[in-house]
Amino acid sequence: MEEKKKWEAIREEMEGRMNSTPTTMTIIGRVKAGVNVRNVNLNKLFQQFNGGGHPKAASATAKLDDESEASGVLQGLVDELIETGLTKQLTVGDFMQSPVLSAKPTMTEKQVEDLFIRYDVRALPVVDDNNEVIGLVSYKEVAAAKMRLMNKQEKRIRQIEKAAEQGKRYLSMIVLWKVP
Repeated sequence: MEEKKKWEAIREEMEGRMNSTPTTMTIIGRVKAGVNVRNVNLNKLFQQFNGGGHPKAASATAKLDDESEASGVLQGLVDELIETGLTKQLTVGDFMQSPVLSAKPTMTEKQVEDLFIRYDVRALPVVDDNNEVIGLVSYKEVAAAKMRLMNKQEKRIRQIEKAAEQGKRYLSMIVLWKVP
């Protein structure tokens, strides 16, 4: 009986040691492809565990006093990712262009097209003389207007050519008719 108690005491002591045995946890992080989270820097996040890597892919090995600490470490990492990834996202003010590039309603399509090309933009606000926004013009709209203008010019050229051809026939009829 005493032998049994001795073995139970040894077993309990070993279980107690096993529950509080120092351990390591390997953490591997990677930002999913296609996810645009500018402020997440896994390299910086994992440096607290002497890890590192790239801003979008990193790893670390955390030394834990007890396995039960693992969930707390992971929760801390998730909380920090949420804080840096969601609350510190860039705002429009961080990357907007100032002063504002705009078009006037009196500008020609060629002038607006030149602005699109020179500044590599695809849309511009249209402002009046008081710089109040009165509309928006896009590259697509300017291209469509240019195409309509080109189609009108081609149609007019065809009409002129047709009229010239009919005029030649009319003149040749007059000339033939007046011949004695």
